[in-house]
Amino acid sequence: MITEQQIEIAKTLFETKLFSKVYHSVELFLNENNQHFPVYRIGNEQYYIGPDDTKDRFAYIRTAGPVGFNLDSAGCDKSYIYKAPARIVLFRAYEEVNVDLLIEQVLQKLLIPHVTIKSYNSSVKGMAKQESSFGNYAFDPTTLFTGVDITLSGTLMKNNCPQDLCKEFPNPIC
Repeated sequence: MITEQQIEIAKTLFETKLFSKVYHSVELFLNENNQHFPVYRIGNEQYYIGPDDTKDRFAYIRTAGPVGFNLDSAGCDKSYIYKAPARIVLFRAYEEVNVDLLIEQVLQKLLIPHVTIKSYNSSVKGMAKQESSFGNYAFDPTTLFTGVDITLSGTLMKNNCPQDLCKEFPNPIC
């Protein structure tokens, strides 16, 4: 269910036309040198999705901690309420628009059921450090590199659990 929520957010962000690609289910991968960086998976393959010279307008959604579950015993059937911390990372090189306005447009699109906006970080250097520990980035002063921390929530019940856990989802949304 969390993947489906991430896909819906990715589609919503892509429809704004502010980003040329939006990735979902991104993970921070830790390599053998104890460096972390964002990747997305297709099958058993993983692909780097952080900023580099080939990308100019993209976003990705990743989990940002463990999913919490609480038993909801109000009804006859047992169900669980979940909350999943997540982060949406926005990157645009050579940004010529008002950054605050762009962030406001993105935040407005996140005012949807089952999504709670917690905070956002617009420090380009701070984001680079949090999202990728091995890059020595020299960002242009007009670069937008922002993280929006959100919480995804929902209810798991017998009748809405995924039947096919091996379902493949397209990535990126573009």
